Amino acid sequence: MADEAELALEDADAAMRVAADDDSITATVVSVLLTLAFVGLSILTLGVHVLP
Repeated sequence: MADEAELALEDADAAMRVAADDDSITATVVSVLLTLAFVGLSILTLGVHVLP
């Protein structure tokens, strides 16, 4: 019974590590996309204000 509990804990730890890896990749992608959106909107805004 103790071996089964240890195996379940190891499986849970492995699943958490995979989820953490996915979260860091997702966070990086979202960060890059938000940065690109900010730059794009800044260029649009400058274009509207500079060119009447």
